Amino acid sequence: MDSYRCFQCLDLIRGDISCLFHHLKYTHTTTRGKNVSITCMQGACRLTFRTLSGYRKHLISKHAARIKTSSTTTKAVPDHQSETCYEGSVLHVGKNNNTEGNLEQLHQEKALFVGESSEQEDVSFETQTERLPDIAAKFVAELRARTNVPASHTNKVIQTAQDLVISVLQTVQQDVMDILSEPQYAANSELRSDIQDVFENSKNPFSELMSDTQQKKYFSEKGDFIQPCEVLLGTCLKPKIDQKTGDPLQSTQKETFQYIPLADTIKQYLERPGVMNAILSQKGSKDNDVLYSFKDGHYYKRQEATARQDCEFLVPLLLYNDEFETANPLGSKRGKHKVSAFYTSVLSLPRKYQARLENIMLTAMITSPLLSKYGISEVLKVIKDDLQQMWTDGLTIKCKEFEGRVKPYLFQVVGDNLGIHAMLGCTTCFRANYYCRFCRGHRSLLQKQPKEDAQYLRDEINYDTDLQKPLSESGLKHATVLNELPYYHSTQNLCPDVMHDFTEGVLPLEMHLVLSKLVQKGFITLDEVNSRISSFNFGFVDRKNRPSPIRQASLKNPYSASGQTSAQMTCLAYNIPLMIGDKIDEMCDEWELLLSIIDIFKIIMSPSISKSAIYVLKAMIDDHHRLFMQLFPEASLTPKQHFLVHYPRALKHLGPLTQYSALRFEAMHRPFKQIASVSCNYQNIVKTLANRYQMARCYRSVSNQSLDSQDINVSQQAAAMLGDLLDDEALCKKINCGRGTEVTVAGKVDIHGYEFRAGVDVLLYWTDDDGPTFGRVQHIVVVQEKLYLLLRLYQTLYFNRHVEAFAVQVGREEAQAAVEWCDLFDHRPVNAVQSYSGRGRCLYIVVHHSFI
Repeated sequence: MDSYRCFQCLDLIRGDISCLFHHLKYTHTTTRGKNVSITCMQGACRLTFRTLSGYRKHLISKHAARIKTSSTTTKAVPDHQSETCYEGSVLHVGKNNNTEGNLEQLHQEKALFVGESSEQEDVSFETQTERLPDIAAKFVAELRARTNVPASHTNKVIQTAQDLVISVLQTVQQDVMDILSEPQYAANSELRSDIQDVFENSKNPFSELMSDTQQKKYFSEKGDFIQPCEVLLGTCLKPKIDQKTGDPLQSTQKETFQYIPLADTIKQYLERPGVMNAILSQKGSKDNDVLYSFKDGHYYKRQEATARQDCEFLVPLLLYNDEFETANPLGSKRGKHKVSAFYTSVLSLPRKYQARLENIMLTAMITSPLLSKYGISEVLKVIKDDLQQMWTDGLTIKCKEFEGRVKPYLFQVVGDNLGIHAMLGCTTCFRANYYCRFCRGHRSLLQKQPKEDAQYLRDEINYDTDLQKPLSESGLKHATVLNELPYYHSTQNLCPDVMHDFTEGVLPLEMHLVLSKLVQKGFITLDEVNSRISSFNFGFVDRKNRPSPIRQASLKNPYSASGQTSAQMTCLAYNIPLMIGDKIDEMCDEWELLLSIIDIFKIIMSPSISKSAIYVLKAMIDDHHRLFMQLFPEASLTPKQHFLVHYPRALKHLGPLTQYSALRFEAMHRPFKQIASVSCNYQNIVKTLANRYQMARCYRSVSNQSLDSQDINVSQQAAAMLGDLLDDEALCKKINCGRGTEVTVAGKVDIHGYEFRAGVDVLLYWTDDDGPTFGRVQHIVVVQEKLYLLLRLYQTLYFNRHVEAFAVQVGREEAQAAVEWCDLFDHRPVNAVQSYSGRGRCLYIVVHHSFI
């Protein structure tokens, strides 16, 4: 019997390709759509696909000769050579159907198209038609997930689809019933009645999904949609015109904000396939001298010790707040429709998942005018109540990987400096006398303080004392309601704003100051700098983050906006030493200042850091600040420069700081801006945004997508012999293959947002004795569902401090390596480029972190 192997359940499905797709559709509800991960399981083939259409084309072109199996080892799906078979709910009748025996066989095989075994109980027509609303619901959910399509258009598409289904089924029904009306079929009236019922019951799959209200009700009952709650703040009087007389009137209008129940949101998220498995896999560092995650910080260890006594499983949460414009930021409505959004994320996810927007959840949304009127505490009170309930009662989680009670709790408040200060009740003016949330130093002191002074640090005792003082003498506006949580206090909220402190603060400021000095001293001109930026080879790694030209106005006023995005400034900071280093004297103090802040930035951005390196960082920040005040005596330390002195303590307290970056939280604003721009409805903008976003998020629950469904995306695939790619027999054995093995060669692979292809450079490993070893990808192969990089190794020569890069040269042709992707020392690709100096044949590679 001819068969195809299902990539989901690995069963062999009898019949042709259409029977395999019947099985996928009705047994696994796999339909067309985005984020589908498919691996071909026919024979030794392991090509991967992102769409069912691409998979179908591959099967037709490469696997036309089907696997031969006995009927006892396969799922009972109708053979393609049967005279009659069911495809979905539509009957296909073959040419040789002039015997009643075929009708009897057909009646016995009514359930076969869903992939049920012949030994199992027959599945009735009615059972299959009951699935149609769920299939239609998935179609609707995917439509609603598209934030760039207005809701009214979505409903029109649903109505059109409904009309199309009815028209097609009526046509097919008429043809089928005409055939069954022929004399040779007249004896089987029961089957004729069953088929008639199937058509009638299949004509209206969207009956419960035609309007917004019906859709919300349907998905809410299924547990896929969490309805935002409207929380009343107060009332106000609004002018109104009498529609009959035209007289002016005043009406009372409710002032509200939208709140998505946090407990329901977290429970739904934790029960999503793969989430609890990912959380349970997170372990603390085995090396007591290295901080790998938040679990290695002092703050979590104290909480974990308490939870262990109570036998509780802790789920730490991050709470973020920021404002953004939904209307034209330069138009007449700016500020009026500005929105303040509160997001929540689960910190205990592996870092590779934390950057995905689907793992960040909307918690509350309020217009900025109402936030200013009523205060942020009104929103935080509602969030705090849910957090308190989850801490007291916990959440009962039931999923495949875990069943039990967990305790989600607030770990840290994160965001930009303004948002954090607002939520913690601190001053939101950074020109105030006491602007620092970490310490109680006066502004005049902090402008000249190169390192942290323990006597000025805030704690719970002096916090209560400062609350009794006016704002100008304490820097505190009011006590935050979050302090009412039994396990949380704002003085332990040491999370800094790495993104805004560095890429939108210290880095552009000091880069512009230094470049201005270098231009004045005649080392280089601004035109030369911009020429180097425009011609520099950023490779595959940073080609999308190419910096914009530096403006003359930025050098004249270094404190103004840089004109670069955060990603562009990061790219510029990493590469500017290599861009212009050959033009600068090695004894230039201003150049040393720039190199020192880049070194500090690399340490802060490291995914892991040793405890000894924290003391090195503290000394580096001290030296940097002293050098800055020496070179620019007319400039005092800015608030963002001052915040750096608290970073070493934050690292000890919280672990590596990249886990708390505001960058991905800010990216969450984009879908809301899209919704606002297409809806053009500002009557209650936060209600529109919250409901549309929750409906979009509903699709992930309906489609039951696993957390790791988008881990690796392989494209441009071809088959090749391993011996043609790799000469070394020992390396072939390392990947468990002989030179004569046929493997899949991938032209491009996207792994957790990083792109790998031939020509990309990677950091293989790093040892204390020999330093880093780099290699250039020659081929990417997939062997037994594992991804291997076939590399040609570089020879590392030395580290050039003046250009902040490692000098390397291409190794011997036989210097090859084969490494599995997950075994790379650093998963982010690097880029080997030629220096502008032109001296020597070596290349230079910039690493993005400091591995100390």
